[in-house]
Amino acid sequence: MVITSQQQNVQPGQMVQCERIFPDISQKDLLKDTLQRFGIICQTDNASRTISFNSFHDIVSNIPVAKNWTAKCLDHGKTVNFQLGGYAQVNNLKYKDDDAILPKGFADSAIKVADTTLPAETDLFESQFAPTLNRSYGR
Repeated sequence: MVITSQQQNVQPGQMVQCERIFPDISQKDLLKDTLQRFGIICQTDNASRTISFNSFHDIVSNIPVAKNWTAKCLDHGKTVNFQLGGYAQVNNLKYKDDDAILPKGFADSAIKVADTTLPAETDLFESQFAPTLNRSYGR
């Protein structure tokens, strides 16, 4: 008896049956999950009608060179508070529950924000995937 592996590397241009490897979710949910998993932020430019995909790492790295627009703001004597998104001091990033990973929540992570005016904790993102077959992403 001879056993031969039929598993081969995927070649450029080769068709892959995605319905066998992805859960039954919409394309929008799959794209959202992928962008959030790898920290990619989608930004649109209405003037040029383009979409750019930037890593969260690159955006944070550009904070020191950001322009200070404070002098361009008009002071009307009102207190203005601005908060983007539903962030908290501890923002949980979770995978679906997986019996193969113990203890429960082992693959989950969190982003901490040092701002005491925010709520204590929130679930920022729950992936459509379980962590069993995932490999870490390295830069």
